Amino acid sequence: MTPFFAQYFFGGAWGPYVIGFLSDTLGGGAEGLSIAVMTSAVGGIAGGVFFLLAGRTYPADAEKIKQEIVLAES
Repeated sequence: MTPFFAQYFFGGAWGPYVIGFLSDTLGGGAEGLSIAVMTSAVGGIAGGVFFLLAGRTYPADAEKIKQEIVLAES
């Protein structure tokens, strides 16, 4: 439940305010809004790239955790 709250609080709740701030900072109107939305899309793409990079090491990390648990139990 907590990850969903954190995801909404940091993304969903603040997203419109950040986009609005960027839009106003970039001159407002349709042009400022379109640039602000494109900027958020770049952030989403960067997040996806980092997610994929982190996923490459997940199987090895999960195996290390399993071995540490086995050693701790014995």
